[in-house]
Amino acid sequence: MKYLMKLTGICLAVITGSQLCNAGAFEGAKWAPFDSGIYQPVQLFNDYTNIYGMRLSLFMTENKDVYGLDAGLVCLSRNSYGIQASMINMVDKDSDGLIFGLFNSAGNRLFGGQVGFYNQSGMNYFDKTIRKNCTSRGVQIGWMNHVQAIFKGCQLGIGNISDSYFSGVQIGFGNFVQNDDNSFEDYDTVAETEAVIKSLEKADAKKADVNPLDKTAKKADDKKADDKKAEAKSPEEKKVEYIKTPFTFQLGFLNFNPKGFLPVFPIFNFSW
Repeated sequence: MKYLMKLTGICLAVITGSQLCNAGAFEGAKWAPFDSGIYQPVQLFNDYTNIYGMRLSLFMTENKDVYGLDAGLVCLSRNSYGIQASMINMVDKDSDGLIFGLFNSAGNRLFGGQVGFYNQSGMNYFDKTIRKNCTSRGVQIGWMNHVQAIFKGCQLGIGNISDSYFSGVQIGFGNFVQNDDNSFEDYDTVAETEAVIKSLEKADAKKADVNPLDKTAKKADDKKADDKKAEAKSPEEKKVEYIKTPFTFQLGFLNFNPKGFLPVFPIFNFSW
């Protein structure tokens, strides 16, 4: 009973402090060794404060970057470096270290390990064309593991999914990797390419009004237009220069890999 009263007193003190901080007691702090709160903005420091040390979330806290131990119920940050141990861990950009929780998400890149019910990395790469510059390295262990950028490492779970290029080992009931040229194709590539070509065709139609005596300017314009057309019409050629089939080994009930020795095969599948 005595320990329960002490714990209650500590929680009340933190809550009271959080309420005072909400009024601006720590307004403008760039960094702090500790942060805690109920929800943003009812927390010791503002969401743009960096934490170097420990953050304790009584419900949901949000900070810019967190270095060290991050624990609680719901923890939100831009970047995380260290250990996260919360029910829900959501990092907007990079997550370096070990993450434990039911739901773990690294918005851009993961360097380390995720252990939980659902583990995810790379969800911020809606534009697939930039995925080739964003590689995650580490281990995902959970019921469902999902990566949406280039991943090098290991996935252990009931379901393992890679929407982009995967290099490493997948072990689970069902394993799926994309590993084809469409992994880096922008969702809007076709529409944008057609728009560029149409605009160039309109420019060609206007060239009839150009003074035919100005041959130098006309040749320069023609060369620029040809270069743009070639760039717009052949995005696949650029992708082929970059893309190489990665080594992938899958062990599970069903294994899907377009680059494997068979696209779908039970027990195991591999590519290199």
